[in-house]
Amino acid sequence: GFVPEIVRLSAILSMSDDDQFAAWNDFNTLLSAGFYTNESNYYLAGMAEGASQYLEALRYYSQVRSGPLLVTAQISVAGILGKLGDLNAGIAHLDEVYAQFPQLGFDLWVAKAGLYSRYWRSADAYDAYNRSLEYQPDNINLMLGRAASLDLMGETDRAIAALRQTVKLAPDNANALNSLSYTLANRNLRLREARKLVKKALAEQPNNPAFLDSMGWVLYRDGKSAEALGYLERAYALDNDPEIA
Repeated sequence: GFVPEIVRLSAILSMSDDDQFAAWNDFNTLLSAGFYTNESNYYLAGMAEGASQYLEALRYYSQVRSGPLLVTAQISVAGILGKLGDLNAGIAHLDEVYAQFPQLGFDLWVAKAGLYSRYWRSADAYDAYNRSLEYQPDNINLMLGRAASLDLMGETDRAIAALRQTVKLAPDNANALNSLSYTLANRNLRLREARKLVKKALAEQPNNPAFLDSMGWVLYRDGKSAEALGYLERAYALDNDPEIA
């Protein structure tokens, strides 16, 4: 007979074995029978999105209307709308979710900040980071995101001041140290300080390609091209990112 718990376990095991066909069938079986509907819709949406079947993914994600997967599913809807070229519709969707579930405000503002950043709407991203920081004023990652938005807006002095504030708040945070170092080097400012900052970040994470890239950039700006090349080659070997190239 049909035992929903066994079908669900089979679906999860099939996903872990990368057997998409079996997982798809099991989750559809659960959905048709009315069991584990939020979870089934969520995972069917994820499989559809992975196969670039975006409209189908939207349909499934939109059916996740309660439970712990709600916020991730609805943020995914906004992300897909952005991929399809309608970022404004994605943001409007998050606003609708917020109106219905105001308790999800923090997650939704963080999502909006991330979406705006991804599509280079830096002023909007800055505003969204500010709203997110109202919930968690000492969140270092959000502070770094806000500073990056300021820099992209051309507000370099304000970005550097914001990064200094972040480093003061979290003097051992490697990402904060690196962000300030890279921003200074990018503007050819205070290179000795920039090198000291990224050296401290690399002491914590010696194989971080972003930090190695920053050190290479600092050295290059300081006229030490041969030394810089070694760091940039190490960074590119770890992460063949176009910016490092």
